[in-house]
Order: sequence, then structure tokens, then C-alpha cells
Amino acid sequence: MSATSIALDKGLPSNVDAERFVLGSILLNDSLYIQAAGELQPDDFSLEKHRRIFSRMGELAERGERIDRVTVANELMRFGELESCDGLSYLVSLDDGLPQTINIDGYIRIVKDKAVLRRIIFASQHLMNRCLIGEEDADEILAGAEETLLKLGEDRVKSGLVSPRQVIDEYQGGQGHQHGIHKAGREDQRAACRRTVHPGGAAFNGEDGAGAEHRAARGHQGEADGSGLLARNVEGVAADPHAVRHGSRG
Repeated sequence: MSATSIALDKGLPSNVDAERFVLGSILLNDSLYIQAAGELQPDDFSLEKHRRIFSRMGELAERGERIDRVTVANELMRFGELESCDGLSYLVSLDDGLPQTINIDGYIRIVKDKAVLRRIIFASQHLMNRCLIGEEDADEILAGAEETLLKLGEDRVKSGLVSPRQVIDEYQGGQGHQHGIHKAGREDQRAACRRTVHPGGAAFNGEDGAGAEHRAARGHQGEADGSGLLARNVEGVAADPHAVRHGSRG
């Protein structure tokens, strides 16, 4: 069976239920929009009405307004798109069948996977057309194919927003390694200071080993203070995720 026949029989890769659940989850809890927007864009949705709904959600979020069925319906009406999205009744139905425990991470991943598959199909079709037309050298076509696939790979790697907890964990994990480096550095510095002390007792640069240790301890204390400040700032972001994207709504 040819690739064209398979495409006609099966259609393009998509999961409409996962798309509905992403949108329905946001309508139930608009704080989830920032997570979805960090990984998805309107073109990742297979249905035009889903792309329009997600776009209008984004405009509401940009203005710092609440995202719910009424506000999204009103936004669609402003652009004459409500009927093309099957009206308010469709917005109400978006969370039909949504599990009580929302797994938006899983829904987002499914939607993104299908979107990447569709883009691979489109890129492959474009590559076939270039080969059939035969107006370019094989090397040019290969270079273009490599560039397209690399771009798809980069888009795939982009995971969107990193959670505040991940930032804290990664920073604190790196602190252990940095602490070891600084500790070794301080020991080297003490040894160097001891080596620079003149046999008669005078130290070069006017600093003895104890002075070097005191200066290194002050530097390490400053690093510890900076680490605590970063952790407090990130924990503040975690307490108010809307502040990351929209700022305070007042």
C-alpha cells in the first residue's frame, strides 16, 4: 500500500480527545494555561476550532483576564468565530469525560507528539515534491532535508517552561558541586598563602594565611546568602504562577 493510500485511509495523526482535554482543563483551571502555552502553540492542534479557542485564550491571558467558558465565548464572538467553533455548547462540552484528577502533562505530550508527526509528514511531502520537480541538485535537497529535520528536532527538545521546583532543585544540586570546588580552591589558597610567607615572617601583599582564610570565608558566606535569596525568589514565583506570565491582576 502506498503512502498516499495510507494517508487517505487513516488521515493525519491527531488525538482530538487529548486536544479537548487540554482546552477543557484550562477552562476549569485557568492557571494551567501558562503550562500549556509553554509547550504548545495554536498550530499544534489538529482542528481549526481548537486552534481558534487556544488563540483566544492566549489573548485573554495577555490582558490578564480570567479564562473561562463565558470569557472565551465572548472573545470568540468579538472576532465572529463563535459559530465556527460550534458555539457555547461546544465550549461547555470540552471537559466532558475529563478525569477527576487532571493529567494535563499527559494531554499536552500527546497533542505535541501528533503535531510533530504531522510536521514530519508535511516536510516529507515537500521533499518528495522537490525531488519530483528536479530543479535542484541532490546535494541541495539533502541539505534542505537535514535543516528541516534539525529544526523539527529542536522544536521537539524545547520543553517550554521549567517549574519553579525544578529550578530550585537544579540550583541546589549544582551548589553541592560548586561547594566542593570552592572548598578545594580555599585549601589551595591557604597553601599558596603559606608559600608566600617570607622565612623571616613577613607575608607578600601584606596578607598572611589567616587573612586569606578569612577573606575566602567571607566570599563563601556571600555565595550562601545569594543562594538563599534565589531560593526565596523562586519559591515566591511558585506561590503565584500567574505572576510569571501576566503580572499581578490587581
